[in-house]
Amino acid sequence: MDTIQPTPPPSSGLALHPSPSTDSLVSLNDADKVAVVDVSPLSIPELEALDADMLRAIDLFFDNNTDGALAVIRVRARQDALYALGEGIFSMIKAMTTFDMDHIATAADLLNHAEALAAAQLKLAAAAAAAATSSSSSSKLGGWFKGGAAMLGLGSAAAAPPLTPAQLRSTVIRAESSLIASFLYLFQESVMAFVRAGLGIRKSQNNYATAWKEYQARVAAVVAAGNGPSSPREALDRSMDQDTREGVQFGIGSLNVILSILPSKVSRLISILGYAGDKHLGFALLEEATVSTGVRAPIATLFMGGYHAVLSSFAPSVLGPTMLPIAARHLTHALTRYPHSLFHLLLTARAARTARALATSDALLHRALSRATSAWPEIARVLEFEACMNAMVRLDWPEALRIARDLQARTYWSPAFFAYTVAVCAAMAGAEHDTEVRKRLAACPDLVVRKFGGKVISVEQWVVKKCGVWKDRDATVGEWVPGLEILLIWNLFGCMPVPTLTAAYAKIVDALDRAASAEDPDALVVLYCILGAVEKERRDWAAATRALESIAEIEDQVKVETWVPPLAAYLRGVVALGQAVDENRQGAELRDAVETAKTWMGKAGKYSDFCFEYRLAFRIHLVTIQLNEWLGAETLAAEMMRMPDAKDLFGDLVHETDA
Repeated sequence: MDTIQPTPPPSSGLALHPSPSTDSLVSLNDADKVAVVDVSPLSIPELEALDADMLRAIDLFFDNNTDGALAVIRVRARQDALYALGEGIFSMIKAMTTFDMDHIATAADLLNHAEALAAAQLKLAAAAAAAATSSSSSSKLGGWFKGGAAMLGLGSAAAAPPLTPAQLRSTVIRAESSLIASFLYLFQESVMAFVRAGLGIRKSQNNYATAWKEYQARVAAVVAAGNGPSSPREALDRSMDQDTREGVQFGIGSLNVILSILPSKVSRLISILGYAGDKHLGFALLEEATVSTGVRAPIATLFMGGYHAVLSSFAPSVLGPTMLPIAARHLTHALTRYPHSLFHLLLTARAARTARALATSDALLHRALSRATSAWPEIARVLEFEACMNAMVRLDWPEALRIARDLQARTYWSPAFFAYTVAVCAAMAGAEHDTEVRKRLAACPDLVVRKFGGKVISVEQWVVKKCGVWKDRDATVGEWVPGLEILLIWNLFGCMPVPTLTAAYAKIVDALDRAASAEDPDALVVLYCILGAVEKERRDWAAATRALESIAEIEDQVKVETWVPPLAAYLRGVVALGQAVDENRQGAELRDAVETAKTWMGKAGKYSDFCFEYRLAFRIHLVTIQLNEWLGAETLAAEMMRMPDAKDLFGDLVHETDA
């Protein structure tokens, strides 16, 4: 018989102490109000039947039939909040593949409409509940589910009645609309974006607070009831519909996880009232949502797989051992249900690359690209971008150049970045004369268009600075290995096969030999940082440390490449930990290495006002979280810090080259 345990409340108090009420910023017009479906008369089975087409739309969506999915959703998107939320989520996913400001605005509008529609349905349900209460106190729960007030542990008639299933459903959708909208801004790397994300998160807390209390009360009542004629799961199903239960698990789970990983610089900006989030509670709830069969189970699975696949790439050697097994488990399982899903193939390819299974990553991207162009052109650009990165990791500059040219021609994401990437790949491939490369570089600043809150995004700030560097610097551009600098910034040396690392090492040593007499501190710190990252992956710990120490010796002379010293400090911590694991240190020695790594993270975090500041702050924060978890463990072993084998992670998906 299955059992249900009450989930402990989050340590931060999240969702139990809501912030002051914040109403929806969007109201329905008169026509929309007339169209709203009143779900208050519906029983739990009837609510689940109403939601059934939403699951059909999700299945179509992950089978790459976006038109079919939207056709199903739009039948009810102006009538029912769940379908409006589905339309908003699909639009949000599209916006996340393009980062186009118009797409982001459209997704935000749809999610705001879903919130307003949920608020309208909640108002109708609340009125119906009040009328039912006043007409007959003896039948308060009779129309909602069998079992009555005793099941929820209501001790007296004076106690506040629980929400009806319709009220709870609308409350969850309203909260989820605000939360999903905030996701649009979390990855924009700007102060204004983080502020907008914070406002959305704070707005979602009130409704999640209500839903969480109701969920906890129902779970506690089921556990208290003990063994009865029905299983605990069946008893819980009679108190709330499956999709709403998953909505609470997904919402409270993802909210706790997101809050737990925000760096202090970001959390201060968005003022989350001191809530840090409980990551372990969040993951426990998300896991519960993934094993269900309702409309949010596939979304929760995608969240779990995507979260661990993407975040592990921020620090593969530190985060990969813990995160990649979780990513692989969820993504490979999802691919059995959605074998052609472009999103799952993309994320699995990302995870495979982080695990150094580059051939497997290439195969998965090729499998997705073969369907993407006709199914969804926007995600085809994302897949091509990842394929371009894979080509760079292989040091296949002609192939990277071909893809970058295509992305530039399609004005994907940042025209300035891809114009710069084309010039860099051409210089690395030797495909064009240096004068032509410099001509391309000179044109890049005029292509800067990506702004958020009136400020140029960090990657385009970097492009403008680099173009100024090349304008003033003598020698051929390719001699300064600018392609390896891109690999450093995107943290891709950790994904590079060992033979390719050897080739990269030879290139950087040659570049350093040429730069030795240049007396250019900005050039030297970049080259030393690349060398340190490459030596780290080659496991020459002494050489990596020497290269990074060389940066510290001249960092006060750096004028342009101010992002390098903080990155070098971060790498010192990763090197210290990697050496300890490589030498198989155990016990106190290993714990000392973890402490040393944590100290270096603190030093790196003290820098400010440089390109990619929030990106590095995020990496530092993620690594620090993992280091603290290891320090809090009863036993510490080097084995838990080693990257799993690709075959163990991905099974039959692994390419024979990576096996």
